[in-house]
Amino acid sequence: MDIKTTSDAFTISMVLVATETNEAKIKECQELADFFASLMPKREVDLCLRAVDCTLEYAKTYKLNNLGG
Repeated sequence: MDIKTTSDAFTISMVLVATETNEAKIKECQELADFFASLMPKREVDLCLRAVDCTLEYAKTYKLNNLGG
């Protein structure tokens, strides 16, 4: 995925927060996500979080090894 918008960056950061196993990387991704969220309206953040939920559910359903599986 090409990161073209703040929303893209926030969404990807949150997916990484949910799927990463390295604590240092989780912290870094959470800090990035917090920064991106601070630049976005609340409604946009909420929509992105829904996209994260859908992405993780899809990965779990189809047992994708590199995302939420």
